[in-house]
Amino acid sequence: MSALLEVTGLSRQFGGLRAVSEIDFTLDEGEIVGLIGPNGAGKSTIFNLVNGVLTPHRGRIAFAGIDITGWPPHRVVRQGLARTHQIVRPLNGMTVLDNCVVGGCFGRETLSLTAARKKSAEVLDFVGLGDQADALATHLTIAGKQRLEIARALYAGPRLLLLDEVLAGLRWAA
Repeated sequence: MSALLEVTGLSRQFGGLRAVSEIDFTLDEGEIVGLIGPNGAGKSTIFNLVNGVLTPHRGRIAFAGIDITGWPPHRVVRQGLARTHQIVRPLNGMTVLDNCVVGGCFGRETLSLTAARKKSAEVLDFVGLGDQADALATHLTIAGKQRLEIARALYAGPRLLLLDEVLAGLRWAA
């Protein structure tokens, strides 16, 4: 059986700066792995390459046995690979619930608007934002915005979820 995610020889440069050089790793279904390193080490760049925000200069990315190298993010997430971003950017003029619905539009399922709103409410409850579903996203705290980012990624129903600095600014109740 092949790995869920297989990255081979992944490299990316920005001008003369080599941000990621010849990275190889595999992730199996159900595996939990941490990518650690100091600020500027290339962790977010690797995530951006894997989920299609950036295109690698060299290397190959295979997800569930399919070569997704260079695919745009909307195709990658439809395949079942979602991610959160280190710097969250919710749609501030929309409600928390509608932010989650919009995030879900790019997931693996195609739902009616009614079903999408119901699923969004369930996901928001799961991350602790259910009581703020009708609030504008701009009124959330930093921690609330991070939880919304997690909700949007979970809504997509990913087989693999990449969490970029997911705990930054969060305090979870025991």
